[in-house]
Amino acid sequence: MNMKIFLTALLMALAGFQAHAEDIPRKEYPRPQFERAAWINLNGQWDYTFDFSNTGMERDFPNATGFEDKITVPFCPESSLSGVGYKDFISHIWYHREIEIPNEWENKKVLLNFGAVYFNSEIYIDGTLAGRHFGGSSSFSIDITNLVTAGKKHHLVVHASSDLRSGKQSAGKQCLQFASYGCNYTRTTGIWQTVWLEAVAPTGLKSAQVITDIDQKQVIIYPKFHSDSPCLLKVMLKDGNRVVATTSVRASNSSVVVLPVKKPQLWSPESPFLYDIVYQVTDPSGKVVDEVHSYTGMRKIHIEGNKIFLNNKPYYQRLVLDQGFYPDGIWTAPSDAALKKDIELSMAVGFNGARLHQKAFEERFYYWADKLGYLTWGEAPSWGMDANDVEVARNFLVEWSELVIRDRNHPSLITWTPMNEEFWPDKVQYPRFTADLYDLTKSLDPTRPVNDASGGCHIKTDIWTVHNYEQDPYKLKNLLYKDGKFFQAPNYSLGVPPSNIGYNGLRQNEVYHFPEYDGKMPYLIDEVGGIKWVKGQDKTNSDTKSWGYGEPPKTEQEFLQRLEGQIYGILDLSDHVWGYCYTQLTDVEQEQNGIYYYDRTPKFDTEKIHAIFGANPEDIQDTYTNPLVDYGPDPWALWHDGYYYYMHTMGDRLVLWKTRDITDIRNAEKKTVWLPTDPTNKHNLWAPEIHNIDGKWYIYYAADDGNTDNHQLYVLENTRKDPFQGEFTMKGRISTDKDNNWAIDGSVFEHKGEWYMVWSGWQTRRIDTETQCIYIARMANPWTLGSERVLISKPELEWERHYKNVDGSEPSHKIFVNEGPQPLKSPQGKYIYIIYSASGVWTPYYTLGMLTAPADADLLNPASWKKSPQPLFKQSPENSVYGTGHNSFFKSPDGKEDYILYHARDTQMDPPGMGDTRTPRAQK
Repeated sequence: MNMKIFLTALLMALAGFQAHAEDIPRKEYPRPQFERAAWINLNGQWDYTFDFSNTGMERDFPNATGFEDKITVPFCPESSLSGVGYKDFISHIWYHREIEIPNEWENKKVLLNFGAVYFNSEIYIDGTLAGRHFGGSSSFSIDITNLVTAGKKHHLVVHASSDLRSGKQSAGKQCLQFASYGCNYTRTTGIWQTVWLEAVAPTGLKSAQVITDIDQKQVIIYPKFHSDSPCLLKVMLKDGNRVVATTSVRASNSSVVVLPVKKPQLWSPESPFLYDIVYQVTDPSGKVVDEVHSYTGMRKIHIEGNKIFLNNKPYYQRLVLDQGFYPDGIWTAPSDAALKKDIELSMAVGFNGARLHQKAFEERFYYWADKLGYLTWGEAPSWGMDANDVEVARNFLVEWSELVIRDRNHPSLITWTPMNEEFWPDKVQYPRFTADLYDLTKSLDPTRPVNDASGGCHIKTDIWTVHNYEQDPYKLKNLLYKDGKFFQAPNYSLGVPPSNIGYNGLRQNEVYHFPEYDGKMPYLIDEVGGIKWVKGQDKTNSDTKSWGYGEPPKTEQEFLQRLEGQIYGILDLSDHVWGYCYTQLTDVEQEQNGIYYYDRTPKFDTEKIHAIFGANPEDIQDTYTNPLVDYGPDPWALWHDGYYYYMHTMGDRLVLWKTRDITDIRNAEKKTVWLPTDPTNKHNLWAPEIHNIDGKWYIYYAADDGNTDNHQLYVLENTRKDPFQGEFTMKGRISTDKDNNWAIDGSVFEHKGEWYMVWSGWQTRRIDTETQCIYIARMANPWTLGSERVLISKPELEWERHYKNVDGSEPSHKIFVNEGPQPLKSPQGKYIYIIYSASGVWTPYYTLGMLTAPADADLLNPASWKKSPQPLFKQSPENSVYGTGHNSFFKSPDGKEDYILYHARDTQMDPPGMGDTRTPRAQK
């Protein structure tokens, strides 16, 4: 043949092959840690037929040369990407396509590889059974060498069967009912990962287990071969083009490869360095007969006490639950880029890893996790199978072992989690099965911890995990750990099966004592959160009823506050709780509690989310979360003798809190110190303040007889050193003027040996307009004024006179407000400030203003006080903080820092039916 003609024909053939390759879905090599050059991707269009009556064998389907319908592999028939989109249960499906073996594969072993087929599968070549596989998640290979001929075409038929509702199969989140519901979704049947052919030398490498030993600075490899031979295996460990270490061993199944690494570069999320590995099998003449490309990351994962260590350092895990569902591919990612993108989306909001939940993720996901520095927990789809059943155990143990062997070389994979939420164990088979599962996993991979049943009934485990979806951050924190007590998952142990045998019941004679957490291993909450958020927050973005955990927040700000409260509460327990896994990365169909929507678009400002999930325990040691509690108008705090004393308006009583940490009021000791009985002052107890004057305790507050027009100031006294000891007694009403005009919000301060009171009051009795002003007077003693009141501020500026709300609603009469005066001395003592609140507290315009007087001035002279023309502190719509006001000031424990304590709302108005939503917040 003319050489020029031959080369032209060859180039045209290659061009045609590449064009065809572009049309192949998921065309990338599916096994990146064990990659050969000689392979053929079988993805693309196949023939198929359903076989609901299971008569395919009778109709001679194994010998089929084609079926009528078309399907795109590797997508399951339930998916839209398959071109089928059949959503009902599929018990049997048959696939067909032609395969052609290249002439170059003569004298090679020909392997037919399947990434995964759900659930059981039979493989036929030209009508002859080539092999079977049991299990729907693990990868498998069929040696078809003896059934094919190089240079010829053959008919490949795959029969997949599934009995999802039998209780014998590991189904994961595939729904056992017709339609998706709750946290169960569209099913996957048949081929759902890549199918490919591969040519291998008969003496070629079959597998290699890689163990990285960073303590001894070496890489240890256990190779396995298709057959023992006089060949040699050469292994090269490379950093780019530079060979770091190399050695050769006999190509024998008893050989071990040891590669010393003098200055190893370690793999971690912060620095995901990977070494390349090249395996070459050479025959006695030195010819390379098999070459495999791989990689590894040198890292160590181990446990000491109740901490998990990465590379010999404690490492806190901030994980997200990733279920690996896709709107168009279901269990199969539409592209390799989609796998990578999911990891990038997770990292963009602050997670350092994922629990890969109720699905065996494909190897290329782990590849991208290895490359990007993303921690993973490997899990099987254990839901749907009866873990108390012996046959189930036998099947699951085999398939799980296949998954462990397949994925154990990935550095990103740091924990094995074979099962999830096993809450209904029997007392014999389940403990036996779980212990066997743990021992099997450890025998196959002793380098990683095993979490036997995530959040469920633990039998034999290295990590104690729990699930808790309590939405209230305060309750969640206390449920997880308080006063030495940890949250324990319930075990609903099965008793004697019910039977209709009258009052002659059988006795439960099986005995097993289920373990409880003892604090001697890491404790993680590996499912938490699940906060529901739907587009528009009043609609669903799915075809079925929207679902999530608990009552959803009503605003984005409420969502962020709840999220921050939950996560920071867990971080604060890091001495006892060593990591979390948030539910979940994306919405999945009707379950709408993802950080992203199902289509991977963000729900929130990712920077705000990253600030929460990106935090480690050490990052929040000097931080706190606003609001401090879920209710608290008119907050007041005082630091005295090692404790903060805190109060806020309760309405019908006076309650005092005591804590060393003002940001932890939720957990503070509290006591009701006053429950009024006098009908003239037992109603509407507002704005209490506690002060220590000359070693005695005084509480100032306002109260009325049920008519708020009659508010007056009152004072209580307690002579004990500790205000939680003894009783408070009424010292009486403080007469602020001869006409006993309306008065609220009294506060006291000392200046140059004199005590003063400031408060809000009316000039005269209200007729049709109410004007609250700021007054000051000298005190004769803590319960009596010693001078006439002096008016120092009236609501005259525009920003002080808002009384209409944003929806147009308004009180029955005009109300102009100056109230809540709080004194503050400048750092150098040159000035006295009075910070007060202005405009209606029911509006978002409630704000803080400031009066200033020189410290050497006459404080009872109105001319001494100058009002700032602009508000000092006001609403922040961009942060959803409205109605900021009624503040107080407190010192840090060392007395060096001043903080402001104030109340605000998350919404412009109190939402209908929500009552008073003012909450206390602190700010430096």
